[in-house]
Order: sequence, then structure tokens, then C-alpha cells
Amino acid sequence: MHDNAYLRKQTKEFNELTSNFQQDNRVVSILY
Repeated sequence: MHDNAYLRKQTKEFNELTSNFQQDNRVVSILY
């Protein structure tokens, strides 16, 4: 079981990756 700080770090990194993907409509089209 991971602690909250670890989960927050992972969530932050995931959100940053998602934001990068959303900047490229081609990637968004592939994902959705």
C-alpha cells in the first residue's frame, strides 16, 4: 500500500502526461 504522498506524486505526473497528450489532437483522436 502506497502512502498518500506517493499517490499524489503519481497523480501529478499522470495529469502532466495527460495535459501533454491533449495538446496534440492526433494523439487524442487515437486515444478516444
